[in-house]
Amino acid sequence: MPQTIAAQDGLATVTGYILPEGWADDYSVSSVLIADNSEQEFIVGNLGDYPELVRLCRCKVAATGYIYSRQGKTYFDLATYVVVEGDTAKEQRHDA
Repeated sequence: MPQTIAAQDGLATVTGYILPEGWADDYSVSSVLIADNSEQEFIVGNLGDYPELVRLCRCKVAATGYIYSRQGKTYFDLATYVVVEGDTAKEQRHDA
């Protein structure tokens, strides 16, 4: 079942797990992605706007934003997200 749904005004909603995508020299997570049930990966392109996503690794979120490709990779710029499963909270909503 696809987890990425087109929405209005060029927005898309992705439901999946936040996972580490890159690491800094000190081995801390420096970038994250959202992996949906079909294992499609969306690198979060605007992590600077949502640094708390690093702490939400392995949590399931429903995120709305813009999908784009660059250098053969798929990116996702978040506009909003809701934590739907994970250790930190059962239901948290985060808007820009």
